[in-house]
Amino acid sequence: ESMNFGTLTFDMTEEDPKATLQVINVFGENIFPEFELRASELTNNGKASWKKKVPAEAIAHIEARTAAAL
Repeated sequence: ESMNFGTLTFDMTEEDPKATLQVINVFGENIFPEFELRASELTNNGKASWKKKVPAEAIAHIEARTAAAL
């Protein structure tokens, strides 16, 4: 495993504002494809929409790390 960091960018200038996340390693390479979430995708009905947008490999990594921590 390597050390990584993330950048979170908010663009409020568009009609449908967005937040963009990049996960970058110490070599400056993107670890996962850029993740973009628009304001129109957020809901109040209690349903998570982010899992549909995150690459499957990223979700598997998150779930494996969570299981290992338990």
